[in-house]
Amino acid sequence: LGTLIGLLTSCHAIIFAGGRQLYSLTRNGSFPKFTRFDKITNGTPRIALTTDILLSFIISLIVYLIGEGVDFLVGLSVAAACLSYVLSMCSFIKLRVKNPEEIRPYKSPLSIFGAAYAAILAFLVGISFFIDIGVGLGGEILAVVIVVFILIYGASSYEFLYGFQCCNQRKCGKERFLEYESGLSDDKEAGDDGENAKLEVTSPANEDTNEDKE
Repeated sequence: LGTLIGLLTSCHAIIFAGGRQLYSLTRNGSFPKFTRFDKITNGTPRIALTTDILLSFIISLIVYLIGEGVDFLVGLSVAAACLSYVLSMCSFIKLRVKNPEEIRPYKSPLSIFGAAYAAILAFLVGISFFIDIGVGLGGEILAVVIVVFILIYGASSYEFLYGFQCCNQRKCGKERFLEYESGLSDDKEAGDDGENAKLEVTSPANEDTNEDKE
C-alpha cells in the first residue's frame, strides 16, 4: 500500500512538474511561441498542463494496451531520466572545455572527471533499463520507439539551433533564449540602479547636507 501511494504521488508530481517545464521552456524561448505553452490563465499555464496530462494519459493507455504494467512505466521514466543526466553532464563538460575561464557562482570540485564518471554511470544504468524495456516490448516495437524519439529530439534540436521558417517563427530557439537572458540582465541592472538611488537618497551624508542647507 505504501509503495502504491508513493507511485501515485510521484506520478501526480511528475505530471504537474512536466506542465511547468513546458511553460518555462516556452517562456525562455527554448520552445516555439506558437505552442502557446507560456500562456497563463488565472495564474496557471493551463495549455501546458493540459498537454502534459493528455500525453501522460495516452502513453499510459498505450502501455496498458500492449499488456505492460506500472513497472514498465517506472523503467521508462528511469531510462529517460538517465538520458537527461548524460546530456546534462555532456553539456557541463563542453562548457568547461569551451569556456574554462568564465566566472561561475559555483564550481564543481570534481570538475570534468566527476561529470564524465556520472555520465558513464547514468549511461550504463539507462542501457540496462532500455534492455529491460526491449525485452517487454519486443525488438521491432522498441526500434520504432527509438526512431520516433530520435526524430522528435532531432527536430527540436534543429529548431533550437537553426529555426523553422514557418508559423511566423523567424528566430531560432537559441536567439530567443539569448534575448530572454538579456532581458533578465537588464531588469536586474535596473533593479540594482533603483536600489542604489534609494541608498543615495537616504544616506546619512545626504541627510547632513540637507540639514546644513536648512
